[in-house]
Amino acid sequence: MLLKCNLDFLKTIEQDPIRPMELLGDPKRRFEMPFEVYALVEKQGFGTATNAVACIAHAWFVPETEDDLHEIAQAGSGSGCALAGAAEGGNIIVPYSLWSNKKGCGTIMINALLHKFKDAGKIITMSPKTEMAQKFHESNGAVLIQSNEESNNFEYPCNSGD
Repeated sequence: MLLKCNLDFLKTIEQDPIRPMELLGDPKRRFEMPFEVYALVEKQGFGTATNAVACIAHAWFVPETEDDLHEIAQAGSGSGCALAGAAEGGNIIVPYSLWSNKKGCGTIMINALLHKFKDAGKIITMSPKTEMAQKFHESNGAVLIQSNEESNNFEYPCNSGD
């Protein structure tokens, strides 16, 4: 089940193998608009297991660097700006960190996000420049749209998560 996370998942961010915990200054910032954290959870006995996690940003431009994420955060913390420019076209969903704790759950996670945000203008990643990340995104239907000094941006087709 895809779950939008609250601060109860703060310790989960400490496990992020993609981006440093202090990426946006305070790790709590990842849970405040224009950022969100989602987890793919599974009931196990009387508890739950977190099988995959995705940190996303609602952006009005395609971020290439962690500094760009800081710019999104600064705009998002401005007064009256709930989605960091969403009212002015901030319709790009940017998964900037995605990891799984169970084989195959990364794919399930990206498909769940594609379904959840199927009406978004665009879904474009800010991915690490690794062969593993490239194979993952391309095998899940994304296309490399640009290669930057610090990251690769893969675009997923909208409405592909149906």
